[in-house]
Amino acid sequence: QRQNMTDLEAVIVTNDDAAISKLSAVNLGYYQDSHLKYFVSRPTRVSPLMNRGYYTRVASIQDVVSRFLEGGGKQIVNLGAGFDTTFFQLKSKGKNPRLFVELDLPQVTRAKMLTIKKNQDLKTLLGGQQNITFGTYEVKSSEYYLLGVDLRSVQSLEEKLKCVPTFSRTEETLFISECVLIYLPPSESSALLRWIDSSFTQTSVVVMLYEQILPDDPFGKMMCANLEQRGCTLQGIRAYPDLKSQKERFESLGW
Repeated sequence: QRQNMTDLEAVIVTNDDAAISKLSAVNLGYYQDSHLKYFVSRPTRVSPLMNRGYYTRVASIQDVVSRFLEGGGKQIVNLGAGFDTTFFQLKSKGKNPRLFVELDLPQVTRAKMLTIKKNQDLKTLLGGQQNITFGTYEVKSSEYYLLGVDLRSVQSLEEKLKCVPTFSRTEETLFISECVLIYLPPSESSALLRWIDSSFTQTSVVVMLYEQILPDDPFGKMMCANLEQRGCTLQGIRAYPDLKSQKERFESLGW
């Protein structure tokens, strides 16, 4: 069935795969996440290599988020958030930022919205039913916004953020991109990074970029072949195949 998917549909499925793999690591004790189970209908145990890989992925992002908040950061935007539960984990510990915005394709945000809407634990963390607004593809509360938008269009992103009255361009902000930009053509991911840089001229902004590199080593070849077989292309991996090219990428865009 996956071979008949469009590229966009194949990318959407990677969100489900990531949630399943992360929950496998959680259930085996690699790290704690009491909220992820709500987003996975059929828990599956994955290989030890994948468990370790997803633990490393989660731990890396958690470390950056923690240091950002400890340094006084108040605003986080998660690009292509999928079923990520970072906000709920932070909120349950009383460590959430002033504002947490999640952005993803409408098909993904609708699925996440429906899960939140039927789950009392998640709604309680958002302030209770009376303090939450549910839309077709959206969830809005005082501290958390889930919005459906195609990140390939900077103009659409700009318009969507107007729905967040407390979003500030003068407050230190962390953008998280967890295996997201690599699925965009380099021209579109560059436009997004350029927009972020130009939108926060009066304060500092941080981008946490976690994505695949080294497509030509043995693991990279296997990874790319596996994804290609599933109809899912890493469109940015040849343009930015290693850490050096990733650094040059940001510097060329004015970072």
